[in-house]
Amino acid sequence: MARPSSTPPDSRPRADLAVASHAAKDPNQDAGEVYHGHQYSALAIADGLGSSFDAHIASSLAVKIFLAGVQEYDQQARRLDADAVRQLWDRVVRALAHQRITKHRRYRDQPQALQTTLSTMIELPDSYLISYLGNGSILHVRGDFWGFWERRWPWCVTDLMLGHSFLSDTGKDTLYGIVQPGGLTADIHFLQVWKDTTCGDLLVLCSDGISSPDHLRVGRDANEKLWMEVNPHVDALLSHFLKPYFAQLHQPGDTSAALAETLRTFLAAQTFDDDATVGLLVSPKARDYYRTHLVDTRV
Repeated sequence: MARPSSTPPDSRPRADLAVASHAAKDPNQDAGEVYHGHQYSALAIADGLGSSFDAHIASSLAVKIFLAGVQEYDQQARRLDADAVRQLWDRVVRALAHQRITKHRRYRDQPQALQTTLSTMIELPDSYLISYLGNGSILHVRGDFWGFWERRWPWCVTDLMLGHSFLSDTGKDTLYGIVQPGGLTADIHFLQVWKDTTCGDLLVLCSDGISSPDHLRVGRDANEKLWMEVNPHVDALLSHFLKPYFAQLHQPGDTSAALAETLRTFLAAQTFDDDATVGLLVSPKARDYYRTHLVDTRV
């Protein structure tokens, strides 16, 4: 497990981090925030269960409590590993339990209240520590993906989220793991992705309103060729909406702010049937690789 780097924190280039959300319900049951730190930066998104009372409160609490924990570790320069992250998840559960206990009258007749998913990513000096329960997508994109803009699929992109549903006794797809006041309903999924030191990385966290491919959508055409369906929102984000962000990397300015504006523009241009939240990390190496390798910067 990676230890905090001994390099002075302000001397390392920082990743661009941004999150944006589009509400299809009132209230929006999704939540997402970022934390920009010295040793660690982090991104978290949560999607409150539509069938759960006060799910929007659960998702907001989960994101805030988790990132507050990352901030604490960052400011105290303490080591963050999988065991520490498990403790942050425990803090989330305790916060939901506290919400239920302190407002017991509100939840007295709501046994399924305050249930949510949670997906998190923490940037360590040499890797990304990912943890999640629930559905959605966690996309790892190699930093030279823009080389595929003028070509057809496949890109250098992989969904790191494992299958997140199971068939109930009635044959219905049911979420495998969620966060709730009584605890976690499954073991947390952990992944550690080591940084690409040549091309850099992009990490995209999506709620299920954007992408949640628990089952591959594949078929066979008339020529006996297999095809696989590409998520149209992911297609739009990677092949079109990120172009202005990368093009402006050659100009001075706050690139994290530009990334946030890119995500807001992307969400405003799409049509969603559900609340949709997307968080994105672009590593310094990915930015540098674009600047040094792309000659034609037309958008």
